[in-house]
Amino acid sequence: MSGSTPSEQKPELRPPPSPTARWPAALVCLATLCALLFAYGPLIASDPILRRDDETLLRGVRGLSSPLAWPEAVRTGRILDVQPVRDLALGVGLRASALSGHGLFHAFNLLLWICICVLAWRLFARTAGERLALFALPLFALHPIFAGSVGWISASKHLLAAAFLLGAALLLLRAIDERNAAPRSALAFCALYALAMLSQPIGLLFPLWAALAVMLLSPAPSRRALLRWPAVLLPLFALAGFINAAYYTRLYPQLAASKLVEASAGERLLSLGRTAFNLLSPIALSPIYSPGSVWNLVGLFALLLLAWLLLRRSSREVWLAFAFASFPLALVTLRMTNIFVSDTYALLPAVGIFSALLARLRDAGPRAMRIGGVTLLALSLPAAALTARQARTWRSDAALWEHAAEVEPCPQTLVRFGGELLRLGELRQAREVAEGLIASGESEPQLAFLYSRAVAQDPSLLLADKIERLEAAPLDDPWRDYLLGTLHAQSGDAGRGADLLVRALRSPLAFKGELPVIAAEATALCQLASRSPCVDLAALRTLPGWSEEAYARRRSSLARTR
Repeated sequence: MSGSTPSEQKPELRPPPSPTARWPAALVCLATLCALLFAYGPLIASDPILRRDDETLLRGVRGLSSPLAWPEAVRTGRILDVQPVRDLALGVGLRASALSGHGLFHAFNLLLWICICVLAWRLFARTAGERLALFALPLFALHPIFAGSVGWISASKHLLAAAFLLGAALLLLRAIDERNAAPRSALAFCALYALAMLSQPIGLLFPLWAALAVMLLSPAPSRRALLRWPAVLLPLFALAGFINAAYYTRLYPQLAASKLVEASAGERLLSLGRTAFNLLSPIALSPIYSPGSVWNLVGLFALLLLAWLLLRRSSREVWLAFAFASFPLALVTLRMTNIFVSDTYALLPAVGIFSALLARLRDAGPRAMRIGGVTLLALSLPAAALTARQARTWRSDAALWEHAAEVEPCPQTLVRFGGELLRLGELRQAREVAEGLIASGESEPQLAFLYSRAVAQDPSLLLADKIERLEAAPLDDPWRDYLLGTLHAQSGDAGRGADLLVRALRSPLAFKGELPVIAAEATALCQLASRSPCVDLAALRTLPGWSEEAYARRRSSLARTR
């Protein structure tokens, strides 16, 4: 072999590890698995289905008569997003839960997460060696930032996409190491990318990373053949991008107004900062974040410092790992939605950050590897405790938003927490939350509904006091007009009540499924107050949410009451 060229030399084969050497790895893996079961076991036992997306997604899948009905369900809006693999997984979960008599969605999420951890472990081992990867595994598996993905049924799409893309990345890296672009492996590589796109398209830019990996790591003789792998993905890349763009702009233009929002360059940078802060210091995790939080700035500066430390005079593996983290974040940052930032977006970027950090420790020498490995292993203990605490917040909507209001007290989280108080009958506390937001001058779309409903239903307030409070509230909202109108009607002023209900119905889409009930009440009040013309029922009957049966039922109920 001394006369062979470098391109002809094969990688040196290492002897298999002895049984004794396998014991530390087995113990670390077992301890990590036990910690995961301790953290997420209560969710598996109760398998809570939250109103936050879970009920909507499951209702759409449950209503499918067969897989062939899925396209029509997407077209009519009964199923949100073009993510058939996610919907298939939820459908299988519904079937399995029905057969077993117990919900299995959280068990499925944890199983997916364990698979992701195994794939990430293999990626870490390739990057930095078996020992350093073993030390990093517990911290990665038990990092609190992932609790929102593992503990939330609706996040199964992010877990599926991450698992498929990690599998594709490992296939490509193995082909680079072995200099073997076998067609069968290329087909599997392509299929995994397609499955990821049909689960959740956060990894859309993966073909660009794959091409970068081939260019940086493969030797020249095999580079041309291996570049065919990412090239084959380009039609899928274009198709997935077109489908997801067309979904909001053509199929559902009304959703584009509510889901895709304009964001400044500063807000987009702050979203990156919050992801970095949650990854480096997961002390204020929440289902919703605010662009105004100081932690966003702290995280942004920390991200710049981390990038400088990792990329300064670093190896190709560090650059490639950092690119693996950057491409998904670039996509969700450029395509900003009404979600400022979500922890579920951090799955793939976290793998890249961990890989870059481990590659940097490997390049720094044996002493840095020992110190870094022990540090990573030690950090897994507090991480496990934080993960167990964070997982408990996903046991119910009330627990989720109560925790969110504590760690991220922005208008969005406070209004949702107030809404949970309202559902639980804690009307006084809900009213106090809303009054605090009104006094601070904050605005949030659901604030008027929360305050008006809390005041109107609070038994501790007199009728005159309720009317006075709503009249004085600086809220221009159809829900406020409707509830204030019903209070005036209760006080005997049918004319004022009819006027307010008619004004409320000028924004009928705000009432959604309650539209026919409110229309029936407005019609009855108009007749009682001799107001004519009153409600334009012909126009209302053409709107989504209208039900002739609900309208007639409410009219009949009001007639019996009077």
